[in-house]
Amino acid sequence: HASGTAIIAELGDEHCRSGKPIVYTSADSVFQIAAHEEAFGLDRLYAVCEVARGLCDPLNIGRVIARPFT
Repeated sequence: HASGTAIIAELGDEHCRSGKPIVYTSADSVFQIAAHEEAFGLDRLYAVCEVARGLCDPLNIGRVIARPFT
């Protein structure tokens, strides 16, 4: 579990270089996917979240959240 702001601060630069989204869970067991709005794109982030939602359903994960950042 991690704080979104801490994770983004720690991994944001690497994400922008690699193009790989940042995936983590929060303390309330929410599956979160963070990505830079310009480097990754909002539409792409939302599409990744839709796929993740389908993968998380059998695992009884309550929510998948897109976490765009700038």
